[in-house]
Amino acid sequence: MSHAMLVCNWIIPSITGRAIVMGVLAMNEKERLRKAIFEMVKQRRITLRQASTQCELSYRQTLRVYADYLQKGDAGLLHQSRTTV
Repeated sequence: MSHAMLVCNWIIPSITGRAIVMGVLAMNEKERLRKAIFEMVKQRRITLRQASTQCELSYRQTLRVYADYLQKGDAGLLHQSRTTV
């Protein structure tokens, strides 16, 4: 398996909700694959059940990860102990 990393820009609102903070995320191959799959779910091209099979996750875990993705964007796909680059 390749350990290549993809760097993505991401935007999160500040605590006050007024300013926008920009950062950079390094995503591994598994996270890039999940992003592509969840984009297809978002576009209603596949179901969450199909996405759970493709991501090799349980349906319940897929619901949790997809909810994080919708709420946090790309940052929701990263392991929570991962730091930004």
